Amino acid sequence: MRLSTTYALGSLLAGSVSAQISTNVTTPSLNLTTITAHDGRSAYECWQIPGFVASTTAGTTGALNLFLGATTNASFTVLPPRFEGGVHTAPAPQLVYFTSGLIHLTLPEGGNRTEKRNDGDDSTASVWIHGGKYGLILALDTPDVSDEGHITTYPSAADTVAIQIPFSQEGYAHLLITKQVLYPGGCKESQLIGL
Repeated sequence: MRLSTTYALGSLLAGSVSAQISTNVTTPSLNLTTITAHDGRSAYECWQIPGFVASTTAGTTGALNLFLGATTNASFTVLPPRFEGGVHTAPAPQLVYFTSGLIHLTLPEGGNRTEKRNDGDDSTASVWIHGGKYGLILALDTPDVSDEGHITTYPSAADTVAIQIPFSQEGYAHLLITKQVLYPGGCKESQLIGL
């Protein structure tokens, strides 16, 4: 027997995403492409955030819920078609949820690129994000940890909508102690399937 379960990402996201889970499968974790930094240079990693629990909040009671950390000052941004974000760092450690559009993340020359993995994946230098169900990322390469940052372009012929949700200091600390780094580079689509 399969259940249809709604995942509530705390009170951070107004929308919800659904997935099929089996009653005999352990609670899933959330995998996110993360823009982080090492040795002053931005880098991409696939992070896993564990801790889904059954919600006890009215309206979502029984649904799976994952506390991602305390946040501050969320903003809603509409980027025009074919927008060039240029080289920049994250203004604060934040969740970014792209509800629509196509996003291409690259690193400046000399960025924290590693050689292609054995499977030919070059996601340590370039990451593509499709807005919508799998459009949630972490942007953590702030000016205090990254000298140059990353490059963001939006090649879609339509607007891209982003919801930026900065973490409070306590929320960011919570995230850092709960996460697990799965591997260098952006998360593979197969690691996102299921949410």
